[in-house]
Amino acid sequence: MDLGDSQQKTTSLLVKTPNQAQEDQIIEGVDVQWTVKDLKAHFSRVYPTKPAVSDQRLIFAGKLLPDHLHIKDLFRQTDSIPTLHLVCTMRNPPQAATKMEIQAGEEVTESRVGWCQYVVARVRKRFVGGRTGL
Repeated sequence: MDLGDSQQKTTSLLVKTPNQAQEDQIIEGVDVQWTVKDLKAHFSRVYPTKPAVSDQRLIFAGKLLPDHLHIKDLFRQTDSIPTLHLVCTMRNPPQAATKMEIQAGEEVTESRVGWCQYVVARVRKRFVGGRTGL
């Protein structure tokens, strides 16, 4: 894929999430004229979890992407599908879920809580040992 080619209007991206909570997704139809913010809006419509634009953080080559950056400036020339990492922030989890997450010895599964809450619960359990009073 050569984004320097004036004929190329769209591209595809491989999107990965932390801890593989979602399977890798190939997102097609990404307009190279979009900004990162436009891409986030696209993700909020087509990505399986439909994350809010304000909750998304996109990382490429180890760098957090600012909203004003254009896609065409990110992926100038490459022969493979570029890989982005999508990280979503957690906003005010329900109190019941928070209490459930930090109970000592309780099994935490992704099906019992949302994805972001699942990640937080696993980190708390590992580093705090499931103690309350966080």
